[in-house]
Amino acid sequence: MKKLSKGFWALSVVFICVCFLLGAGPGLTKAVAEDKVYDNKDLGFTVSYPSDWLDDKLLTNEVLRVHKPNEWKIPVLTVSITDMKEGTKLEEADQAWVEAVKAANPGTDRYKVSDKEMIKLADGTPAYAYIVKWNWSDGVTKLFSTVVTSFKGKKSISATATNVLGGETPADVLMKMCRTLKFK
Repeated sequence: MKKLSKGFWALSVVFICVCFLLGAGPGLTKAVAEDKVYDNKDLGFTVSYPSDWLDDKLLTNEVLRVHKPNEWKIPVLTVSITDMKEGTKLEEADQAWVEAVKAANPGTDRYKVSDKEMIKLADGTPAYAYIVKWNWSDGVTKLFSTVVTSFKGKKSISATATNVLGGETPADVLMKMCRTLKFK
């Protein structure tokens, strides 16, 4: 019985090692897919996003709309360009964003802006980063959007990533995607 017991343990250790090596093998050799880059030549900026995300139908003022490949099409990354009102300050971008989303999506409500921060993009351009929690028009679905807004000339450019609250992609990951906004 002792021989069977020792043999069993030896076989178990070998089995576990083989499983570990087989499980780690593909992870060690798997190439990391490069991000796709949206390049807006008119205003001279780029935004990066995961290479497996899919293009979606553009809505008003959007120049990019892509989503994670799933049946709900969420999270979604959008880039929108709007004309700025005279005298608009970057620190007011969150209020303008909320008003634009309300106008485009009647019935949405309970907008709460948080985590507001003045930042510099990778190229040194000033930008305003913020998170907005809000309710979809069905009254049940709770969403959050991470947003980075910057100005160029008389245009406001916003990179926005939206997900359901509690979704598998957290705000910090989506904000990192929005922060890839960069001017040439």
